[in-house]
Amino acid sequence: MRPHSLTVFLVVLGALAACGEAASPRPAQRAAALPSLEARPAGPDDVVVARVDGHPVFASCVAAQAVGRAIGSRAALDECIALELGAQEALRRGLDRDPELTETYVKTLATALVDREVRGKVTTVADLPAPMVEEIFKKNAWRMHREEYRGSFFARIKSTAPEGSPEYVAAAEAIRAAHATIAGRRDLFPADVEAAVRAAARPGQSVEAGAAEPATFGPSSRLQEFYHRPLFAIADIGQVAPPVHGPYGWELILYTSRLEPLERTREQVLDELFPAMRVRWFMQWTAQLGKSHGAQPLVDDAMLRELLGADEEQP
Repeated sequence: MRPHSLTVFLVVLGALAACGEAASPRPAQRAAALPSLEARPAGPDDVVVARVDGHPVFASCVAAQAVGRAIGSRAALDECIALELGAQEALRRGLDRDPELTETYVKTLATALVDREVRGKVTTVADLPAPMVEEIFKKNAWRMHREEYRGSFFARIKSTAPEGSPEYVAAAEAIRAAHATIAGRRDLFPADVEAAVRAAARPGQSVEAGAAEPATFGPSSRLQEFYHRPLFAIADIGQVAPPVHGPYGWELILYTSRLEPLERTREQVLDELFPAMRVRWFMQWTAQLGKSHGAQPLVDDAMLRELLGADEEQP
């Protein structure tokens, strides 16, 4: 089965963070040590301005703290000394070998890599591979020209009896009675229409109600003509058409929603799709990163769900 790209990404970054140990897998129960907490100079001219148990505090730390925190140099020096004290105490307590901190460190590396390689470098459609952009655009070119879509709801008295028969006439009278109670209103909801039809239905008559699929006015609509025509003749959302007869019986049609027609350029469509395209590129990138490092999961999806006690379907 194809490894999940996110799994590959985390496995690879775990290997990259192992500080040279990736060539020989370490025992699963032994926690990796964090990088050295020893302060390092920013350059050859970085001056030592204090020492904590023999460990240096550099002027670059003071400068960064003063700018970042908008504080004076003396307060910045005190904070750098406090940071060094905290680091030394953490080492004394063995926190550099704490599994939770190691995991946090690996995740921080992963986040930094994503920030640098994805968020920092892929900021527009032009930053994505052209073949991928073209492939996605071809599947979404229809978004440039969108027709009006209407949503609707129907409530019908079911009847397949021939025209003029007693059953046909009774169904027609019932649906007209229902229409009379709500005709002219512009604030109707599906529940109002269904309630009116059920209240008007006579003993033995079967009522059916539901939403129809969104439909366009043009030829791409898949609604039958008996339904399509009265739906697009309704003036406002919240109104019903006069009773119509179709192959399933007599019904009332409610106009429930509208998606406006839209004309857009190729660039506008691609801008709309950019967030999703960047996610796709990221998944492809991590998959390639995993291949280059030989990252391979040792369990399939079914075993992973069993190990984690997860019943939901994996993405």
